[in-house]
Amino acid sequence: MRYKKDIKFHLVNTGNRISLMWLILISVFLVFFFSLNGCFKEAVKREPLPDIVWPKAPEIPRILFVNSISRPQDVQISKNAFNNFIRYFMGGTAVSMKSPNGITSDSEGRLYVVDTALKVVHVYDRKANRYHTFPPKKASFTSPIDIAVDRKGRVFVTDSKEAVVKVFKKQGKKLVREIGNGIFERPTGIAVNEITGELLVVDTIASDVIKFDLNSLKFKGRIGRNGSGPGMFHYPTSISVARNGHIIVSDALNFRVQTFT
Repeated sequence: MRYKKDIKFHLVNTGNRISLMWLILISVFLVFFFSLNGCFKEAVKREPLPDIVWPKAPEIPRILFVNSISRPQDVQISKNAFNNFIRYFMGGTAVSMKSPNGITSDSEGRLYVVDTALKVVHVYDRKANRYHTFPPKKASFTSPIDIAVDRKGRVFVTDSKEAVVKVFKKQGKKLVREIGNGIFERPTGIAVNEITGELLVVDTIASDVIKFDLNSLKFKGRIGRNGSGPGMFHYPTSISVARNGHIIVSDALNFRVQTFT
């Protein structure tokens, strides 16, 4: 009978020691956990930037330099302590741009940056304090170049080596389809013209701009051809649409910018 009591006492005592040990370990973990988070926050501080304007005096300044962005913290997007802890022990580092190329924003203020070297799109959502990249591995890029977002939130990304435009759901959550197969030689710049309901894609090798219907995403036609005359292109690269619907194209090897209505 006493033997059983001794066993019971030993088990209870052992259990108490184990519980105490776990309590100590958890306490140490929490102290380290939050101190680590503090270290990460401290590491992202930068010196305040001086006011840089253009043009300089005595001209009237019209452009003010606001910020430089290379990582989520630069737009006040911070990861929580748990993410910092996992990143620390897994050997990861804060995600920074490597080779930023195309850039755009959506109606909700999100910033999208194409990273050609990392083969991803960085998405910075300052309002929601969120940052992510896309696409998932199953829908990976080979050579992403430029990006555009329409009013519906659809995201369009040109892939120059695959010679397609990849279409994603809002915020790049899912690849919906690819367009331009067999049409493009090397798609680069891209823009949405909401006024005419068109998706415009620059083909640098073909030296033209290809139009797609924004609703059906079907091919509509081409603007320009190879040459040096008005309305012709020689290695065009980027494209933009002004508020009035005018189309602006950088005509790289003709050393000019052309505007179309």
